[in-house]
Amino acid sequence: MRPRKIIAPVTLFAKVPSKEYQAVREIAFGERRSIADVTRQAIAEFVANHKAGTSREKKPSILSPSDRRRFDAEATAAFQRLRDDPKAWQEELEERKLWEATLPDGLGADDVPEKARTPRRTRRTRHD
Repeated sequence: MRPRKIIAPVTLFAKVPSKEYQAVREIAFGERRSIADVTRQAIAEFVANHKAGTSREKKPSILSPSDRRRFDAEATAAFQRLRDDPKAWQEELEERKLWEATLPDGLGADDVPEKARTPRRTRRTRHD
């Protein structure tokens, strides 16, 4: 028997632990979205992962996809605020230079593999 296609939206009632409800509520509030919208997105992501066969094969993640997106957005905004403050950005660059001058694990310069000694290319930005 073929599965029936759902043409109209379906109302779903489900009991969830208060801890999970509170987490969804906080996400919705933080993203200025409805709880229903956050729940729909979570279900859609779960179904997409399940269909792709990755729900069991994938390594467990500490963050859900929506939490990861929120973390990335907040980190990007914080980094941009740092770059927008010339004094703080200069301090960051100076600290990076100090860290670049250190050698790994107390090894001498001759003990460090060539690959580790080769500086990585950095992306030039308007603040460099």
